Amino acid sequence: MRFPAETRINFYESRKIESVDFRKEHVFKGIKCLKAEFYESGQLKSAYLSTGKAQKIQEIECSPYATVTFHKSGKLKYVKLSKEQKVQGIKLSKDTKVTFYKSGRLKSVSNLRNYDIRGIRCRGGKTEFYESGYPKSLDLYENQVIQGIKCSGGYSKVEFYESGKIKCAELSEDQVIQGIKCEKSKVEFYKSGYPKYLELSEDQIIQGIKCKNGKYREKDVEFYESGKLRKAYLSRGEKIQGVNCEKGEVRFFESGKVEYAELSGNQTFQGIRCENNTKIEFYDSEKIKLATLSENQEIQGIKCAESNRIEFYSSGQLKSAAFSEEQILRGIIFKKGDKIVFAKEE
Repeated sequence: MRFPAETRINFYESRKIESVDFRKEHVFKGIKCLKAEFYESGQLKSAYLSTGKAQKIQEIECSPYATVTFHKSGKLKYVKLSKEQKVQGIKLSKDTKVTFYKSGRLKSVSNLRNYDIRGIRCRGGKTEFYESGYPKSLDLYENQVIQGIKCSGGYSKVEFYESGKIKCAELSEDQVIQGIKCEKSKVEFYKSGYPKYLELSEDQIIQGIKCKNGKYREKDVEFYESGKLRKAYLSRGEKIQGVNCEKGEVRFFESGKVEYAELSGNQTFQGIRCENNTKIEFYDSEKIKLATLSENQEIQGIKCAESNRIEFYSSGQLKSAAFSEEQILRGIIFKKGDKIVFAKEE
């Protein structure tokens, strides 16, 4: 490469050119610029445009006195627009900043004015795209209905899956979504279109469970991608699969079995006497994972203390407990209140 006199040149350790400062306007590979950077492999990485007039680079009218960057392939990576123009079918305003994938497809636009994308009215701001061309995330200009969901405008962001289906949004008002009465708040969906996360607008029965619309997170409801209930807050105490549950949080496995609850009374599971108003957790096999004892009891040869947490491995083997009295175990003296953790047996 040949450069004009007084050009400042920086090199990589390999002695290949890293950057040049022409000190004055210079035409390099058809681009009028003041500075340029290179990949170590020699391809143009960026150029700082110099002229007061716009330059067309790869069909894009580029703003003067701004940097444009390139992928190693030579395709544009980033540019600032010099005037209002259409880029891959989208009308964008002057000074919009645009980035591209290696393939040349739009990656993002930071637009200063409101504009439309695939019939969605967007507020000036950053919009991201999948390489396929579908929007990934955008800010709505005003309240509007998208795929049957009443979405909030202003400064609310909507995200999409590459299929085009909504991933998450802010609701503009209370509304019914797939039979569930939802509060004006955030909603999330799986790729399948099933709800992932909702906030309830009122108490209601979902899949046979009396779900609560409470304060803060006590209105949250979560689902598995299969559509089965994952987490909810009970509007009142009820018996679920033999577990007397207190009003509050309850969680389920995808099989529908209870994973977590708070007990509304002393109750015995698998010979383990559990305490009222304490948390209990199960494995999908229905074996106890964690509980609090309602009284002193011997479990697997260990004298366990009441009102203390006890844990089990999925095999049913005791994992941890607190001693209810002094006990010698494997030649070691343990005092009342000492806690012990057992290694998992292979």
